[in-house]
Amino acid sequence: MEAIATLLAPKSIAVVGASQRRGRGTNVIANLKTGGFQGAIFAVNPRYDEVLGCKCYPAIADLPKTVDCVVVATAADTACDVLDQAYAHGIRAAIVLSAGFGEGGHGPGLERARRLGLLAKRGICICGPNCMGLINVKAGTAAYSTGLPKPLRHGPVALVSQSGGLGMTALNPLMMDRELGFAYFVSCGNQLGATIEDFVEVFAQDSEVSVIAIVVESLKNPHKLAEVSRAAWRRGNRSSCSSPGSPPLARS
Repeated sequence: MEAIATLLAPKSIAVVGASQRRGRGTNVIANLKTGGFQGAIFAVNPRYDEVLGCKCYPAIADLPKTVDCVVVATAADTACDVLDQAYAHGIRAAIVLSAGFGEGGHGPGLERARRLGLLAKRGICICGPNCMGLINVKAGTAAYSTGLPKPLRHGPVALVSQSGGLGMTALNPLMMDRELGFAYFVSCGNQLGATIEDFVEVFAQDSEVSVIAIVVESLKNPHKLAEVSRAAWRRGNRSSCSSPGSPPLARS
């Protein structure tokens, strides 16, 4: 639980692959600034000295030891090497934006997926891969690779979506048009590290969250989801996920 808490509310973030050209990594830095992130932001790219006003380091090994979370915005074939370096540097939370981890069920991505899974088991709490990142509105952690709703409205809703696109289809109109406030939005992608169930467990323990919603294609641990849904109900929360034997919940 401590590792996923660090993932959701890091005090400092390094974005690997950010550049002075627009791209996923640079978007993350821009969104962190727009979202009001109060911690330190670093870029990692040997080509630059700074990106969007943030100091840029040539390699992870050159970063301060205080970095809590790394955002991986490089190609899939380098992502696991980046995570290896992050682990060696003492970083235990990561967001992997890269796709190419066996999404089609075959090809070189399967070996990458196996390797990333082993890294997760070693102790890196990973969001993704093949995701858009996450938003913790209260903490100002908008470690997200595409456009943000404006303004970011803080409120009682937590949404975790396996599909970033479908999740944003829900988030944007609810926040901007209906002025609904959110506590968290997580695009969890392939769930090779932290799963939907893991995020729901954290949300259910947050006293400021009263609605938990999920957009799901597959569950890694449905029994855990049933358990945390019941726990959320007992705490007085209302979740959009239903489970056998639990009180009737609203369905998405």
